[in-house]
Amino acid sequence: MSDLHRIVLLTALFSLLSFHMLHAGRPEASVTMKNYEDALELYNEHSFDKADSLFRRVVADSYNIDELTETRLKSIQYLGFISRERNDYIQSNKWFRAATVVLNEFGNDEQKRRWRKVITNEIEANRSVIDYYKEREAAIGRHRKQQNTIMGILLFLAAMTISTFVVLFIYLRKAYKHLASNSKSWANTPAHSPAAVPESSVNPIRRKIVDYIVGTKAYLNPDLCLDDVCRAIGSNRTYVSSEINAMAGNFNSFINENRVKESIRLLSENSKIDIEDVWELSGFNSKTTFYSAFKDYTGLTPSIYRKASKDISE
Repeated sequence: MSDLHRIVLLTALFSLLSFHMLHAGRPEASVTMKNYEDALELYNEHSFDKADSLFRRVVADSYNIDELTETRLKSIQYLGFISRERNDYIQSNKWFRAATVVLNEFGNDEQKRRWRKVITNEIEANRSVIDYYKEREAAIGRHRKQQNTIMGILLFLAAMTISTFVVLFIYLRKAYKHLASNSKSWANTPAHSPAAVPESSVNPIRRKIVDYIVGTKAYLNPDLCLDDVCRAIGSNRTYVSSEINAMAGNFNSFINENRVKESIRLLSENSKIDIEDVWELSGFNSKTTFYSAFKDYTGLTPSIYRKASKDISE
């Protein structure tokens, strides 16, 4: 055998061996087509997991088999559809982009253009959905950020409001205690008591007025009037009115001042006394007049005075 014959024989053997190694273990085209048809049937039955596995096998088995190029392309297309059914649009586009690579294996330009148009449309459809979900996620993120900002502001305002109320409560409590203490001291100060008017007073009428109204607690009479005082001390209305005006501004102020002092003493001495009883025992003829006069002289309502006075004691 010549050297030329040996070379030809070795080349033939090498080609045969290469073909055998390339196709060893690869199923026949008919088997791959049967798998494709089964996968397509599973897809139509919405058995997407099984169809996905079978389409992947078709793609792998049809590699480098020219007559199965379109079958491989269709299988990749269906894998993109399956990913879309799973709402995985990113993976779906990965399959469709893989399909564009397979297009280069087509020799028919018209077939290539037709498939490229189909695949491009699918990629654009997926991209529209992907963009929609991205914008939706961004909008949700912005909305959550706004909500968190608003919630932070509300929490801050709530904390500030609570802090303000706490500070105001502490301040008012101290202020009420201070007013209650002053009112209690004021109520026990004999501004117009008989002892406050010296024996050598220039006008003896004033002393008689104080002796009668304060000394005898005539102010406890809810019907007390100026004429009653005049008769009691034996003086005329002009003199009596003039002296009272000099001491307290007018008759009602003089009487109400002493009645408020009386009510303060009652509230201080008996923490359980009913406020309804206090204004009657103090000489007031109405609850409205009592509350108004009490607030004018003390800066507190009777109930607040009682609470503040109790806090002082504690």
